[in-house]
Amino acid sequence: MSAVETSTPQRTLIVANLTAATPILLRAVEEEGVFRRIVGTVQKEVARRFAAKPGAEGYGYLSVRAAAFASARVLFDLPAGAFRPPPKVKSSVLELTPREPGFDRARRDGALRLASLAFRWRRKTLPNALSSALDRRSVERALVEMGRDPRARPEELSLDDYAELDRRIRPA
Repeated sequence: MSAVETSTPQRTLIVANLTAATPILLRAVEEEGVFRRIVGTVQKEVARRFAAKPGAEGYGYLSVRAAAFASARVLFDLPAGAFRPPPKVKSSVLELTPREPGFDRARRDGALRLASLAFRWRRKTLPNALSSALDRRSVERALVEMGRDPRARPEELSLDDYAELDRRIRPA
């Protein structure tokens, strides 16, 4: 066996101009330990949704899912004139840096399940949005214990909040 075959491969850097960005970027960041950084030119709205924080415009399930695997930030915007031919959409350069291992996978998966369910009915309060799968009063009680308004809506909670809500509702 050669030294190359036995050594650990270098983590990869992706740099790309992506038109169908969301599934490609999610798949890349979910491959834990493979990529050290991903930088891509994407539609401005997509970049904003990846990097959105709780309560911000564009914050949704994509924001929570991306946060489960990486930190996202918009580096800068590109004018349409930067491309030939100029597109009809605005573009941004998005950077995704994978999270360091340590976020408990079971809690991450539980948080993502809750967020996915909650964002199906983003206009409802969390207890109502989650009531198809969980006891409404349990959700309200857990939110109060977390110091949150029991009438909070899905877009008000971060990934960590969803993980804490999952922990309180379904203790290990």
